[in-house]
Amino acid sequence: MTNTYKPHGRYDYCTDIPALIFGMKDQNLTLFHDFECEVDVECGLSRDGFDLAARVTDVLVDGVSLKNGDALAKAIRLKVMEIADAELEAGGALWDQVREVEGLSLSGHPGDPDAHWQQAW
Repeated sequence: MTNTYKPHGRYDYCTDIPALIFGMKDQNLTLFHDFECEVDVECGLSRDGFDLAARVTDVLVDGVSLKNGDALAKAIRLKVMEIADAELEAGGALWDQVREVEGLSLSGHPGDPDAHWQQAW
């Protein structure tokens, strides 16, 4: 295994790809199990620290973006972005990676209107 440089904001990610990418209605049918890729995540913090936004901007396999691939690659890219964005929103494992690398911590309780995000830089 070779070590490759990973730009800041790029994270290892693994998910199942449902057959929904082909328009099939059965959400239980999995097309690819444990699809391994990398996702580029853009993270922004407002000046006052009350608003934090994180979203997936690209999906890569072996360092190559799927946005330049064929129709299947593009469909996989969009589905992975959708799944990963939902995980970021829910605070899953991907969010934990982003929060750690970006040096983000929440000051206060999540439901508290005075709670705000801080970045350790």
